[in-house]
Amino acid sequence: ANGRAVPRLFVSPLPEDLKSVRPATERKKLFIQSILPQVLLVNDLVLASRRRLLALKDDILAGSLRRRDRDWLAEIKSRCRIESDDLDELISRVDAVPVALALAQAAIESGWGTSRFAREGNALFGQYTFAASNGMLPEERANGEQHLIRAYSSLVEGVRSYMHNLNYHRAYGEFRAARKWLRAHAKRMDGHTLAGELIRYSERGAAYVETIRHIIRANKLSP
Repeated sequence: ANGRAVPRLFVSPLPEDLKSVRPATERKKLFIQSILPQVLLVNDLVLASRRRLLALKDDILAGSLRRRDRDWLAEIKSRCRIESDDLDELISRVDAVPVALALAQAAIESGWGTSRFAREGNALFGQYTFAASNGMLPEERANGEQHLIRAYSSLVEGVRSYMHNLNYHRAYGEFRAARKWLRAHAKRMDGHTLAGELIRYSERGAAYVETIRHIIRANKLSP
């Protein structure tokens, strides 16, 4: 904000007493200060890969990559679950997530950092897993359901997993397409706009999208 840099100071896990901080505005402020550097770091890493991918585009199309670049490309394609040679699709999957959107979803899914999953498992985004080795049992899981909430070794790993999920999972193809359109038309990467493409992120559907947008507006997360 106002041209000021965000200090790259990292906490992991979240402060244990975050839930007891009063007033709520101060608790929210501390949560954002804790999560914002993590989101920026992961975006920086993703964008560095995107720049390298774009720099190699001509060599990829010409089939003249050096071995180390071929190996790197194969790794990126595997991570993004791309089995074809569709370079445009790959590029669309290697891109940043709007900071406001990530912060708003983290706030919603973790109760502003107060949920058990956030405090004990660095899980800010409510992502599912079926692996007991890295999952936490939801207290209100419906009968017959077997999912767990995925836990992480650090907050930044949880953020990295969230962004990776948006960048590859088939449920978020419309999100990636909208982001690609904004890129192609030199539009701002707007979290409020792109939130509309995450209707499948939650069973709440359109109501969830409106909650994201309300969090962004109410907390002035977008310029």
